Amino acid sequence: MNYRTQKATLLALLLPTLAVAQDQASTMTRLCQKADVIVRATVTSSVHPTALLHQLTLQSNHVLKGQVGASFTLTEPAGKCCGRSLFALSVGETRILFLKRLGPTLHTLGGGRGVLASTPNLLTHVQALLAAPTTNATAHLLAACVNHAEPRIADDAALALATLPNLSLTPLERSAITSSLLQSVQRGWTRTAALADVAARLGDANMIDSIMPIYLEATREDQALLLRKALKRCPTQLVAERMPAFVGSTRRSNLRAAALMTELPAAAARAAMTNLLQRPNHPQVQMHLCEGLLAAGVSAASLSPMVPHAVLQLAVARQNRRPTFRNVQPLR
Repeated sequence: MNYRTQKATLLALLLPTLAVAQDQASTMTRLCQKADVIVRATVTSSVHPTALLHQLTLQSNHVLKGQVGASFTLTEPAGKCCGRSLFALSVGETRILFLKRLGPTLHTLGGGRGVLASTPNLLTHVQALLAAPTTNATAHLLAACVNHAEPRIADDAALALATLPNLSLTPLERSAITSSLLQSVQRGWTRTAALADVAARLGDANMIDSIMPIYLEATREDQALLLRKALKRCPTQLVAERMPAFVGSTRRSNLRAAALMTELPAAAARAAMTNLLQRPNHPQVQMHLCEGLLAAGVSAASLSPMVPHAVLQLAVARQNRRPTFRNVQPLR
């Protein structure tokens, strides 16, 4: 093979690989929908036909979707970098592969996410996703998997739920979302973002009541921030009305409550902020609430009977200070 032929071959392989690299965040649900072929296969040979190419020959063990020969090859550019998904596979290893047909050749779909370990749980999960007749059935399946013992399935189920166009879950499934969210926040898992998004989309009074104590008691600030953003996407009036019932006596939880209330639209949050300000609180909490109420149009004279003079004076000073690059907040 001369240099020009090698270059043309590599370019033909690289273009679909680059497209795959853009699909790295695909869930198993999406991969099941988009793949032309899904197969459980074993690597029988691994070669580099040129210095630029890596080629695997695989034996089909179980075809889950589409059609593929008893033996087939997959080729990708050599090297270990973004978009590569085959370089780590050795002869004798078995994987569940999501493949896309481009002309006469097959390529992995979704980058590394389209090459799954061939565990019984993952095989069963992929088969269940393929068998789900409707989006609603898929949602019920995913909700049942958010607490799955296999992290790959639980993480993927949470992410896939967050991408579905409509969510209609049973009380038991909602409870599963809440318990998974609590565990994720306590352990600092990355699935918190997806679960918080699901909870916000469900966003009725019962779900808000479930999220609120998890937010107020979260140990890590990054996890609390994800939950605060989720609560801000729920119906504002509901959040403001239900917040006072969950606020305790600890400084951290009260600061969290104040941070959320001051970020909600003033018209909805004014009553809740006043309620919290009238309770015994740390001066830092009082100052945050005073700032929020001043920004909502409440006069300093109205706040004076509820807080120490020094706290109110500092809140007024902070409210009146000129914005700088450090404290300007364009979205507020």
